[in-house]
Amino acid sequence: MGGRAQVKIIGNPDLADLAVQRVEHLEALWSRFRPDSEVSTANQDAGHPVAVSGETILLASLATRGQVLTSGRFDPLLGLSLAQLGYDRTFCEIGTSTPRSPVDLPAATVAALCIDAEAGTITVPSGHAFDPGGIGKGLAGDLVVANLLEAGADGVLVDLGGDVRVAGAGPTEAGWLIAVEDPLTEGAELLRLHLTDGAVASSSRLRRRWQQGAEERHHLLDPDTGRPSDNSVVGVSVVAANGWQAEVFAKDALLAGPRGAIAALEAQDVEGVVVLDDGRHLRTAGLSVLT
Repeated sequence: MGGRAQVKIIGNPDLADLAVQRVEHLEALWSRFRPDSEVSTANQDAGHPVAVSGETILLASLATRGQVLTSGRFDPLLGLSLAQLGYDRTFCEIGTSTPRSPVDLPAATVAALCIDAEAGTITVPSGHAFDPGGIGKGLAGDLVVANLLEAGADGVLVDLGGDVRVAGAGPTEAGWLIAVEDPLTEGAELLRLHLTDGAVASSSRLRRRWQQGAEERHHLLDPDTGRPSDNSVVGVSVVAANGWQAEVFAKDALLAGPRGAIAALEAQDVEGVVVLDDGRHLRTAGLSVLT
């Protein structure tokens, strides 16, 4: 999941082990850095249908839905571009490796996953690689919360690398108090909000960065170019009904740029805050924050 995981359970703390098992199971299915994961197997056999679990069918289906909803700004098939830019291993390993030499990237092309839910297969198009990094944590949070509630929890908070999903009873009448980090200042709060049933996810081009030759790269790629985005939006945090939506629409707004970010969020009927590189904050009209 690329970061620290935290789960808080109300009503039945004995379910914590189930939460750990579910997170580890989804990581094993979806990580593109594990050669035996279902995602890696589908990428290795690109152009051919690969049998996968129901969880991976759901992941691919929602990733494809996100691609359609955002008119392609969220693109789950940029895995090869990320690898060619140097993000071909876990981020901890990138930090200890020798900087890569620059590469000539091919022009980006529009493609889509082929999903056969009845047969239980997905097909990654040839010349592409499925990267679930822009949706996986959010969907994992959705699934783990649902699993824990079904198992008897009264309320649950799942935080996977800073992307948060809550449901059921909260610790207070107002639900859960969520602090959103300022992308410009590590460890500082951007805002606080109460959440009773929903998700908060953030994307920032300032966090996952590495060196390739003389150029500094980051992991948020513009599908039109296959290269890191370079507009003045440095971070977006989104509040949505589900974690997968919050993740997808945060990427969509970040890539839409300063003039299009708020409109992109409003078009999806979600709330959020956009942080620009000069320190300004733009918010959707319906975002309710605590002062």
